[in-house]
Amino acid sequence: MLSNHISSNRHFKNHKFFRAFVTSIFTFFSFLLLFSCDEKDKNLPDISRVPEVEIEVIRMEKELIAPKDKQTIALFLNNHPGIAEKYFRRRTFPSDSILINNIYSFATDSHTDTLLTDTKRIYGDFETISQELEQAFRFLRYYYPNFIPPKVYTNISGFGAFGFGQDIFLTEEFIVIGLDYFAGTTATYLPPETPGYI
Repeated sequence: MLSNHISSNRHFKNHKFFRAFVTSIFTFFSFLLLFSCDEKDKNLPDISRVPEVEIEVIRMEKELIAPKDKQTIALFLNNHPGIAEKYFRRRTFPSDSILINNIYSFATDSHTDTLLTDTKRIYGDFETISQELEQAFRFLRYYYPNFIPPKVYTNISGFGAFGFGQDIFLTEEFIVIGLDYFAGTTATYLPPETPGYI
């Protein structure tokens, strides 16, 4: 459960900040839900005076997984140490080469190409969702003026089959969205233990 993961995450040192952060994230997802509806809610706050929010979206599935190259994986991990440490849990591996080999095994697995194809077909260039995230972050900044938007990473993980990845991964600095978890019923593969009625 997302709330259990967040509460057990040791990256949050300040309890007040943690509570505000969690509230912000749930508000963020609430606004995403609102924007996905066809009807406009007239009770939304006026954010016209809130400055535009620019977010950085890093497509890990394109930069890290699609190239299928160990040197590219090593370079990506070195350029994104927060992702390497927190998301891929670099310190749990005896050496970087073992972590790189693990990611490479996933990248070259026969099912990974299908996941890449599905997410490309469903999400395209991710521009529409990026705009929705920027809008949601503006609402967050309306309520929390000092809110600093985290980096947003997207990825596919084979539903965590290779020891990394989950639907949503949150830290103070970044959010990782596991696109394969949200690909919907048109995707080739569904997350494990998904009830048939969803």
